[in-house]
Amino acid sequence: MDVSTDPGPPLASPDPTTPRRRHLRLLLVVGIAALAGAVAATALVLVFGQPKHQYNVTVFVADDITPEQKTAVKAALPALHPVNGVQFEDRAQAWKRFQQLFKDAPDLLASSRAEYMPESFRLETTGREFDCAALARVRRLPGVKEVQVVQRPVKGHTGAVVACS
Repeated sequence: MDVSTDPGPPLASPDPTTPRRRHLRLLLVVGIAALAGAVAATALVLVFGQPKHQYNVTVFVADDITPEQKTAVKAALPALHPVNGVQFEDRAQAWKRFQQLFKDAPDLLASSRAEYMPESFRLETTGREFDCAALARVRRLPGVKEVQVVQRPVKGHTGAVVACS
């Protein structure tokens, strides 16, 4: 018996154009296209889908706030990215604003006085969301009594009071 070491004819390599390979290749291309589409759609929603809101921020200060504390509060407010700077409203200015807001409520005006009005810092900021983390640093400063954030209405979206904890 003659045992040949000849391995015989070479095995045929699989044809890359077999239906199974074409199916897997097509499936891979469709999967990558679907993933790219999902990423693009998510990016568009994040960039263009949410309206840019305007927020009015009022930081009411304590009656016994020191000049140093007032300076520290004012120095912290640029972290909220004010659009038109930061304005300080003293009691007289607050009283004028109160009188304008409630000019049609004479009983309320008669029962109020300028010395009841709180002093405050006021600013406007914009963004798709409000940065509560920056506000928390302001809220913890000595001399800060209360902080109020109001989201103004924009293009069919109602306004709201923003609650930052």
